[in-house]
Amino acid sequence: MYMTGNLIIDNLKNKQAALLTKNRDYEQSLNILTSLQNRLDIYESYWVNYANTLFLNKDYKHAAIIFKKAKLLTSNPMIYLQAALCDEKTGDYKSAYKNLTTAKNMEPGHLAAKFALMNLSLKMGDTIGCVNQAQNIIETVPKIRSSETIFFKSRAGLLLQQLGYSSKKKSIKAFPENNKFYLPKKNI
Repeated sequence: MYMTGNLIIDNLKNKQAALLTKNRDYEQSLNILTSLQNRLDIYESYWVNYANTLFLNKDYKHAAIIFKKAKLLTSNPMIYLQAALCDEKTGDYKSAYKNLTTAKNMEPGHLAAKFALMNLSLKMGDTIGCVNQAQNIIETVPKIRSSETIFFKSRAGLLLQQLGYSSKKKSIKAFPENNKFYLPKKNI
């Protein structure tokens, strides 16, 4: 009973840290999360909370390490997407590509990973990979039609149009500054 009580208290502290992160008090949140590491190290929610706090605090390198620990405990594709964002921020495009491919394969109907993979391919200068992902996004029939899926599909169509792949003749590798493609900030 004593152990269960301590576990409940630790989980409440983890939740408190998440609320502090939401209120942008990263330092206090990280202090709480660091103190909980030995007691909640087998819980995915702890590692995800810790990694998200580090990510929002712009400590991308450390967040990528923590996301690796979270990936050992779950098969949630959103964890792989978030890990890929950390890898991309640190310039580790190979690892970002691997995480995005894993997320895409885990949930083939979900467009967020395909969209992020399309953007990463574009950023890496891989026009063929970018075009393949854009076509894949357009061809995917989502289970639920939402504003997010409409956004992904319209941006993929616009990308193909700007790359000239409706006629399959010309290609360009970059966009003007005012027309960048990014994954919308969600669940981070």
